[in-house]
Amino acid sequence: MASATLEPKLTLAAMRELVLDEMEYIPRRPKEQQSRLRLIYWSMRMNSLGKKGEIPNDKHAVMKQCLAEPKKLHPDEEYVFDREYFGFKKRG
Repeated sequence: MASATLEPKLTLAAMRELVLDEMEYIPRRPKEQQSRLRLIYWSMRMNSLGKKGEIPNDKHAVMKQCLAEPKKLHPDEEYVFDREYFGFKKRG
């Protein structure tokens, strides 16, 4: 599969710093479900920024995929994150 990255590659340290900054917009509580989302986001976002990224280097696309994964096993759970920051429309 070809790389899906849209932006230039970052160093590993820069990737970690960027993802840590983005994770400030994903609360830690309630712990169990938010930990699940945070873990999936970290992994997928780091992949998207890497040299062999398999998903677009876009925080919205990554979050969209992150929300789909846990829904397979936990369909009733709601996840909390800053919708506007990640490019989602605010719920009215």
